[in-house]
Amino acid sequence: MKDPAIAGREYLRRAIECHGRDDYPSLFPYLKKSIRCLLPTQEYEQIARAYNLFAVHAQRFGCYDISYHYFMMAESFASKVPGSFTGAQVEANMGDLLADLGEYRRACSYISKAVSVFRRHKEHPTFTLNILLSTINLGVFRLYAGDIAGAKKTLPAIERGLQKQDAYMEFIACWYLFLQTHLYLLTGDGRRMQECLDGILSRVAGTPLLAQFADNIGNLCRTFLRHGAVKEAGRLLSAMEENDDVIPTTAVRFRLADVRIEYYGATGQQKKKNECYAERNRLAVLYRAEQMRFYRDSVELIQMTQELRAEQAKARAKNRKLQQEAETDALTRIPNRHALNRAMEEACDRALAAGKRFGIGVVDVDFFKQYNDKYGHRSGDNCLVEVANTLRKIAAEHRLFVARYGGDEFVLLYENMTDDEILRVEEQIHRESAVPVSHGFYATVPSEETRLWDFFAKADAKLYKIKSERR
Repeated sequence: MKDPAIAGREYLRRAIECHGRDDYPSLFPYLKKSIRCLLPTQEYEQIARAYNLFAVHAQRFGCYDISYHYFMMAESFASKVPGSFTGAQVEANMGDLLADLGEYRRACSYISKAVSVFRRHKEHPTFTLNILLSTINLGVFRLYAGDIAGAKKTLPAIERGLQKQDAYMEFIACWYLFLQTHLYLLTGDGRRMQECLDGILSRVAGTPLLAQFADNIGNLCRTFLRHGAVKEAGRLLSAMEENDDVIPTTAVRFRLADVRIEYYGATGQQKKKNECYAERNRLAVLYRAEQMRFYRDSVELIQMTQELRAEQAKARAKNRKLQQEAETDALTRIPNRHALNRAMEEACDRALAAGKRFGIGVVDVDFFKQYNDKYGHRSGDNCLVEVANTLRKIAAEHRLFVARYGGDEFVLLYENMTDDEILRVEEQIHRESAVPVSHGFYATVPSEETRLWDFFAKADAKLYKIKSERR
């Protein structure tokens, strides 16, 4: 079977190709397969890209609630890879959505964060494109938020970027003209505004850029109408009407119908306004059907995500159980030697990092072999279980780790405890144990040269010295 991560990347690549063609019906099946493959993996950036792609399309179709949800999903996965290029793209797209919702100040905050991350990825193939588009968006949204001075501050960086040779430069240059047109309109510089408008029309009329900038043209028309620049709005709408067949989606056509209604109302063209209302109503039916498809697809993605997460939760629970069984002594049901090795390393590392004491205590049952020989292995096993239960109880009281090392030997780990505190634990072990036991320990502050098993060897040597003295 193909590796899930590789398969997920391949399906995502195909989905992105469909995105480039604005072919959403073909995009969604690939996207769903991609997410299904990627979710069980740790390909967090790719998962974020997949959810981001769905959110972008939901936004295009006016499904802003769906778009917001999936941008947040994308952001949650991207955050697992701090400072990633994908995370910055998600931030920038979230900013664009917030602007669509009229939250321009929040939009600027998101895009500013995105730009700061983009700047750390100069080697990325779309570095120039993302930096410039985000900076232009930042300028536009600052204008909409009433921050003209802030918008002007973005101009030098954009103009420096435009001097670079890049495959996307014509697209970016056109997008920059939209920012400049807005700026000169709001600052009352009519001559420069007309020059920028001429530049937009010369670039988009009769070209593929018209389809890409259809929504932006609609937004600029609205801005013109709200500032009394009716003639300029008419020029843009005429360019759209002459090339109506290239407008990509019903969603864009629907939004442009609203702009036309506003324009015909402002110019007193009641007949055309009525015709446009009729066209808008026709488009509304198609638009609503397209939106409903997004809601159905969103539900499908949510259900699939929940099912996959449930499967992952079951798998994790099963793995935890298997690990617990692998690290639990079958007889005494306390941690075994395998678990002890891991716990000793972790505890010693913590002590080394904090400059605190670490110690190991070894406990064994006195005369256990004779006991076993006299009363039999079953009684010997019961004896070990009794000792383990006593040590488990004492370990819980003092927040210690306890494990069965093997045979009749048990090990306790002492973290940040003085010798006097350990001796008090030792006294409690002797006092509460149902059978005679011996305990030896060694504790000190570890250093970089410390070998973990030196602790164990010294504790074990102390134990056997105690046992030999008793004999």
